[in-house]
Amino acid sequence: MEAAQVPVDLLHWVLAILPIVALLVFLVPLRWRAPEAGPMAMFTAALVALIAFRTPWKTLAVAGAKGVWDAIFILYVIWPALLLYQVTKQAGAYDALRQGIAKFSRNELFIILALSWVFASFLQGIAGFGAPVAVVVPLLIAIGVKPIYAVTMGVVAHAWARFFGTLGVGWLATLQVVELKDIPRTAQESALLILIPTYLGGLLVVWLYGRGPAVRHAWPLVLILGTILGVGQLLAAIISPELSTFLAAAVALLALLCLGNLPECANGRF
Repeated sequence: MEAAQVPVDLLHWVLAILPIVALLVFLVPLRWRAPEAGPMAMFTAALVALIAFRTPWKTLAVAGAKGVWDAIFILYVIWPALLLYQVTKQAGAYDALRQGIAKFSRNELFIILALSWVFASFLQGIAGFGAPVAVVVPLLIAIGVKPIYAVTMGVVAHAWARFFGTLGVGWLATLQVVELKDIPRTAQESALLILIPTYLGGLLVVWLYGRGPAVRHAWPLVLILGTILGVGQLLAAIISPELSTFLAAAVALLALLCLGNLPECANGRF
């Protein structure tokens, strides 16, 4: 069977991202609900595939069925997480957790960094599939973070942990579709590049919290935690890429216990 030639030019690049743009337009400006926006974005992708890329009907049908099939396993993670959130909320556990966190540290920014950056990364290392967002965002809202900021922090801050996170799902998927000559070197170089979004994730949380003044005061904490997370993942990737995010985040959680005893982190603001 002759391999299909996919055109690579600016026009087809723009057309390839059109379904994602359409989904964002449906969700944000038009304010459609996800059950309405999702099928329309999928329909847009199908039109682009058929008209612009001349995708055969059989290929489109198989790809669509595979997408639905893969979504089922993702929902297996998201639905229990949402159920856990509702049960926890109704039981008043978030209020109790908020009080417990307040006893651990009175520094609001330290708590927000610990939840949205370190704890979310830890959850991404072992669970993924939206579980960090479903768990951490309600916690941030419970301690007083505005919903729009809570969602932004909960979604973006742990972005660095997604490639080697979920016990290496992204890494393992890459190995299945790309022929790599030197797998250990690729893992190390990937982890090295991930250092950049690791630090940026912490800086984003600090900047959203208090803009420039917060960054000037909290950058040492971001530097310490970012090094533990990023460099820890880099070192662990040499031994086990699948566990590198989990191990680095676990060490960072332990480091929070030590950092929480420092006067700058335990009391007031930075």
